[in-house]
Amino acid sequence: MDAHALPATLSGLGYPVSIVARQGGDASILEKADVNVIEIDGLKNWIPGMRAAVREVSPHIIHVFIHAGCGLYPFLLAPVSNAKFVLDIRSPLLSSGLRRFLTRLKNRVEPIGYDRITAQSIASAWTVVGHRSGIEYVPPGVNIDAFPLRSRSMQLVTEPVRAIYIGSLAKSRQFPEFMLALTKVMQDSPMILDIYGDGSDRKTVEDIIRQAKLTSKIRLFGIIPREILFSRMVEYDIGVAYVPRGTVYDPAPPLKTVEYLAAGLATIGTDTPGNALIIRHKENGILVGGTPDDFARSLVNLAQDPDLLQHLALAARSSVISFDWRSIVQEKLIPIYESLLS
Repeated sequence: MDAHALPATLSGLGYPVSIVARQGGDASILEKADVNVIEIDGLKNWIPGMRAAVREVSPHIIHVFIHAGCGLYPFLLAPVSNAKFVLDIRSPLLSSGLRRFLTRLKNRVEPIGYDRITAQSIASAWTVVGHRSGIEYVPPGVNIDAFPLRSRSMQLVTEPVRAIYIGSLAKSRQFPEFMLALTKVMQDSPMILDIYGDGSDRKTVEDIIRQAKLTSKIRLFGIIPREILFSRMVEYDIGVAYVPRGTVYDPAPPLKTVEYLAAGLATIGTDTPGNALIIRHKENGILVGGTPDDFARSLVNLAQDPDLLQHLALAARSSVISFDWRSIVQEKLIPIYESLLS
């Protein structure tokens, strides 16, 4: 998403932007935003294609989303460009075991030729390239205008509170554990939870829901197009930003948390460093520490507190104005570019 949104937003602000990518991707968002899309066919043509693209557009800044081998670009492109190089890290390092060790070792040398490193979270970047100073914070963003204003009343007396979870149903995210905890406390709650996403443990999650006889209250919708999802989000009351604590996901600010708030939902999240970058406890959301059981109980309790729900919902959308892509590009990214070029 960021690889589309950053160049599209820059172009919308009047900057000439080109993007170089492997052939075969979806360039519709970029082309609609008048971004010059240069596709390269095949790995063997990648470096010659990159050099040709750089000669063609003569960029002042070359902004690279980190991937294997990207550390070569500042050296291989130096003969054809005087551009400044920015390395962008948008995710924590998710690999484990020996692969994690080797990847981190490789990643320590990838930034050597770059003039600046940006990341959606400083702590998240440290998992990828190791502890180092000088990393610039450029958070994950949303297009707030893509979310309609909520029409559901928060005076929920006769209808059940509706909660939404967006994300992976994988064991690595401890989602089955959360579902087990939730089914214990939802039996007597009128709350409904709709789940959008998929993952390796979907069948396990389905079995947990079925065995608890909660199929009418916890519903799985799989993966749907983002524009449809955004239009549905405003029909909900609570956004569930459950992220397993003490894992590689801890430092990363979850995009779904920003999206819930942009949609005007009362948002409840695990008290991870990533969620804490976005949620201010009892101001625009709720942060919950402890176990999956603690989170499940807090979610049900929130659903039973209409005054708090209304307070959080009213504060939600305005609290993430700084996470709108235009704000991020104007207030975070462009100043970095300008400082490099001054």
